[in-house]
Amino acid sequence: GRARERALASAAERLARLERSLAEDVAVLQRRLAGVRADLARDEAELGETQARLRSERARAQRLSRRLAEGRELLARRLRERYTSTPPDLVTVVLSSQDLSDLLERAEFLRRIQRSDERIVARVRDARAASRAQARRLAALEDRQRDEVIATRRRRDALAGMEAALQERRASLARARAAREAALRDTR
Repeated sequence: GRARERALASAAERLARLERSLAEDVAVLQRRLAGVRADLARDEAELGETQARLRSERARAQRLSRRLAEGRELLARRLRERYTSTPPDLVTVVLSSQDLSDLLERAEFLRRIQRSDERIVARVRDARAASRAQARRLAALEDRQRDEVIATRRRRDALAGMEAALQERRASLARARAAREAALRDTR
């Protein structure tokens, strides 16, 4: 009986060591789990910010696209007007002017038309460049969002795996405790 008691005490001691080892593993897993949860929360926050920026940039891209379409329409209308009307030449302007002030007024009018046309062309060019730059920014943000979604999904999967491992360790710890208690009862 004493030999059996010593063997069971030895087994109980081994179970106690196993229990301590499992308790340490559980503590390590809990710390890692807390770290992964913090990383996941940070990733989700970054993803939320990126999605908000993406919505804002998409709205801006739509505004730029509308502005570009309006500018192109204005430019096309102006080009049609210039094509269908006979352009005044210098001789016609000089000969049709009644006096010097009328000549100067007509020349100023032609300069204003020219400046207006140049502004329209510049506006269309600027709108096209802004639309292209916006498209590049939008593409980069969409890539970033895709990467953040993938990273967040991986963290969630890792978190689920770690939680499952933690539950398994806890169950092992509970089984070890139960086995030790059973061994001690048997010994007594």
